[in-house]
Amino acid sequence: MKEKEEYKVLQSQTPMVSVAMITYGHEAYIKQAIEGVLMQQCDFELELIIANDCSPDNTDSVVQDILDNHPRGKWIKYTKHESNKGMMPNFVWSLGQCKGKYIAFCEGDDYWIDSLKLQKQVDFLEKNIEYVMCFTDRNILIMPSVKAEETSFLHQEREKSFTFKDIPFMSPTLTRVFKNIDLPKDNIIWNDTVHLTWISNYGKIMYLKEKTAVYRETGNGAWTSLNDLEKGKHLIITRLNSMKVAPRLLKFKLNLISSKMILRLWIENYPYSKSEITQIPMSKYLLLILEMDNIFMIKLLNFFICKTLNLYAFILKSKYI
Repeated sequence: MKEKEEYKVLQSQTPMVSVAMITYGHEAYIKQAIEGVLMQQCDFELELIIANDCSPDNTDSVVQDILDNHPRGKWIKYTKHESNKGMMPNFVWSLGQCKGKYIAFCEGDDYWIDSLKLQKQVDFLEKNIEYVMCFTDRNILIMPSVKAEETSFLHQEREKSFTFKDIPFMSPTLTRVFKNIDLPKDNIIWNDTVHLTWISNYGKIMYLKEKTAVYRETGNGAWTSLNDLEKGKHLIITRLNSMKVAPRLLKFKLNLISSKMILRLWIENYPYSKSEITQIPMSKYLLLILEMDNIFMIKLLNFFICKTLNLYAFILKSKYI
């Protein structure tokens, strides 16, 4: 992992901000998402990177109409993939297309509601160079409702600064603006949580007390469409990959969480492979436990190992914080 002073911010003189928008099957929502970006009032140039992952519906026609008729259509750089990449590969691909000093996210079924969103966030980052990212609050629109619910980020009533020691994993992805830092080339399965873990190596993160966007909950999203066991596996894969890019202290915490979760799900008869388990530093102990048939012994050994991990975590925290 690079040290903070060694990272390279990828940028050209223009645009100042690249907005990465991935889309798949968002025919009914993509127009509102695009217009939320094109309405931005800012004193710098921006580009909107739209990556259509071979949508089977009319998403392409909606985007093409905006390209042809919207007065700010020239801001858009649009690609429709010939075959489906999958959500996360498309996410990484879209990041690779971004040329700005900063990157913002907005998926094709979400939308922004503040025309000064980017201006406020870029102003903050330009004035506070020790920060690599800032984010804001958002509302939630639960379909089929037409009115967004007023929500608050973890009931946070004022602006707050975070570091790698307390990464704001619940920060809404669609409100984040961060420095465009070159991604490592390691064999990493990226998603927004892994990316947030990685970027926390390079500076602080600020929560701005603003409502700038709406998250649309359709029930068909990458997360909401999973059952409990699928969500468990997704969380473990996320944490395993976060460990590859995390600062030292956080890496241990993620190891502890993943170890406990794999044991819990294994007890519930979820068949994790050895290749997945051996990515965890405590793997030899996990494999010893998981190969036992006696549920009581599994739970007992799990209890002692977790207590040992907690003690070591306390020692590590005392040493490095």
